[in-house]
Amino acid sequence: MQSQHPQIGQIAAFIGPFQPLGWLFCDGRLMEIANRDFDMLFAVIGTKYGGDGQETFALPTLAGPIPGARPVIAYAGTFPQPDQAPSPPVLRGFAVEWSGPLPEDYVPATGQIYNIRDNSPLFGLLGTQFGGDNKAGTFALPNLGGNWILNTTGTNPLKS
Repeated sequence: MQSQHPQIGQIAAFIGPFQPLGWLFCDGRLMEIANRDFDMLFAVIGTKYGGDGQETFALPTLAGPIPGARPVIAYAGTFPQPDQAPSPPVLRGFAVEWSGPLPEDYVPATGQIYNIRDNSPLFGLLGTQFGGDNKAGTFALPNLGGNWILNTTGTNPLKS
């Protein structure tokens, strides 16, 4: 029977703009082998993606859209509060639309710039954390084209 828990070194597509606990972005960064928090990760991937094998090893570099997913963000309507269970699944105004036409009041979340004056509810939710210039009256949507993450705390795939 297969485990329902991710394995150390497992790569997954992730639509969120943050790095989840127990996962690292597949951004090619060098990791210190001496950091004991990543002993098992080093044992699993070694220097396959880079590093010198003595002091460092590298995470894989993966970027680009997640196949079949199109990240969108609501630009009108009522935004969910943290203690509400939204429907359709929405997190701070974000959703993933898998196919078909965009839902009403949604736009692609691809980093585009908007005018604060014309989109004040959405600006109130996002501010300029994803870009734009408050002085110029603009803000940016996040670019959620797809993040790839690598598990660091799951089950050990080297053990049977």
